[in-house]
Amino acid sequence: MKKLTILATMLLGLIAFTACSTDRDDNPVLSVPEDGFALYAPGIAANVIDLDGTEQLVFKCNQPNYGYTAPVTYVLQFSIDGENWVETTATQNDPNALAVDGNDLAVIVTNALVEQGYLEEDFPMTSDVYARVRAYLSGNEASTSVLSSVVHFQASTSFALPAMVVPETLYFTGNFNGWSWETAVKGVQQNGQPETLWHILWIDNSGFKFNIEPDWDGNEVGFDGLNSITGSKADDIIASDGNIASSNPGWYMVKVTVTLVGRSYKYDLAVDPVQVYLIGPCTKSAAWDAGLEDELFTVPRSNTEFVSPAFGNSTQGVEGDCVRAYAVTGLGDWWQSEFIVFNDGNIAYRGNEGDQDRVGGAAGQKLYLNFSTDKGRIE
Repeated sequence: MKKLTILATMLLGLIAFTACSTDRDDNPVLSVPEDGFALYAPGIAANVIDLDGTEQLVFKCNQPNYGYTAPVTYVLQFSIDGENWVETTATQNDPNALAVDGNDLAVIVTNALVEQGYLEEDFPMTSDVYARVRAYLSGNEASTSVLSSVVHFQASTSFALPAMVVPETLYFTGNFNGWSWETAVKGVQQNGQPETLWHILWIDNSGFKFNIEPDWDGNEVGFDGLNSITGSKADDIIASDGNIASSNPGWYMVKVTVTLVGRSYKYDLAVDPVQVYLIGPCTKSAAWDAGLEDELFTVPRSNTEFVSPAFGNSTQGVEGDCVRAYAVTGLGDWWQSEFIVFNDGNIAYRGNEGDQDRVGGAAGQKLYLNFSTDKGRIE
């Protein structure tokens, strides 16, 4: 009996030893370090670092102690005030070679200084730069992210941001197209005045927004983003859930003038009644006179097609013998805001370009235009 007791005790001890060994080696316990880990400044950080002449800046850090060895991902972060951090886009895996391109860091620093109110003419500039690293276990980022200590150095840089230019188009979306950027219509440059972009829009009490990019990227412009609202229909324009809407739903000639102010855009909106005309050889008089009353398109009372008067003459679709149409913008001659419909069914605007290819039509046919889809046809 005594021998059995000793054997049982030895067996239990072996089981306990095996269990402890299994917990330690095969089932390690995750521990996210509360004190972070150490980041070390590059050797050249003792002096002011010239980012214009620095191809790459390399940092080193300790590997965070997660309780066991596992692949760790590192991401460098930078700030000029130690509070507002910008994370680089590249992830890295070697704690002894965490690198950032000098130009990439110059862009981060320049952006931060511009946000503080500095202008391009203030550069080159020397500023404080703070660096730290965010580390996490690969595949488990949300619950294992931990920050390193912070290192500080000074860096000088020239203005590293690309030149700002007035956009060549704007994208308009709204209730007229189901608020889809995929089917957004493009603003058309006024020929000779490329800073003003126009389009004929159906504006209702839900309204529209516009953007330089066809996306909900935070830069879309609504009512509060307008610098001014002018034009003979300005009193119709109201705010609706932040959108540019109308108290009198209908078709409007919408013109947006874009002005570059520093590194920001200023948008001035003008809204007027819509007038679209045929002109030239296809008309009844075959005249080049603008604004002929009997060549004025019918403006629909809903978000549907515009319809021209019947062509008075057949045309061959060659220079001097073709179908031509234009919208009145009030910004110049008729040809500075003309357009046509090609065989692909799309409305093609002249914009700020030269003469377009020509199309023809038979006497009695009409031109149909849908400005909410920029589609049209001759039939």
